[in-house]
Amino acid sequence: MTWSTRCIVSMALAASVSAVTTACVTVDVTGSSVAGSERAAPGSCDRFDSFSGQLWVGDPALTRPTIVPGDRSLELGEGVPPVIHPVLESVELGDGNTVVFAVSGDGVIGWSARFVQESRLRATDAVVPVAGSCLLQIDLSGVETGTPWHHSALPARLSPEGEAAAVVEVLSYPSSATIAQSYLGIRTSTPTVTVEPSSEAGTLTIRVKAEDR
Repeated sequence: MTWSTRCIVSMALAASVSAVTTACVTVDVTGSSVAGSERAAPGSCDRFDSFSGQLWVGDPALTRPTIVPGDRSLELGEGVPPVIHPVLESVELGDGNTVVFAVSGDGVIGWSARFVQESRLRATDAVVPVAGSCLLQIDLSGVETGTPWHHSALPARLSPEGEAAAVVEVLSYPSSATIAQSYLGIRTSTPTVTVEPSSEAGTLTIRVKAEDR
């Protein structure tokens, strides 16, 4: 099944930009490569939008077990085959205005994007430091996380090389109970954000356009 749509967070469509991959760096949750002057001040963001949707990747029918308990009795020592979830392979920060979540496998992924006043880690409710005037929380449900997060409870933190980028930094956590949580710190308090799911490419692309007051 092929499925694709586009949801606009705020009121304008961001201009298309080219993606240039930068490497993920895993650091302590309390660390940051961004100066304290760029940290978000409480209540400084003027965006409160939230959107959600689904991303179909591969063949969702392949994620279902071939044998379920209702089909026959299980033999001694036999377990029900597990459901195989799609895998979040990478989070890439392009030219400082584009963040791409790349997914492999087969299944249906739920996604949500919403502006928040604080970045709180799910299941712990701990506040985590993310730089920027606006914080955009991205949740992907029904996924596991791939190699960049293996054997680590620490997040992958990305930051652009230039100071003119709309995105100050990206913090991405390994999945917990098939939910992968990420935060985007945005430089201005009035950004326009476009969310573009693509089933064909297996990606969820976040495009950010900084707007002055």
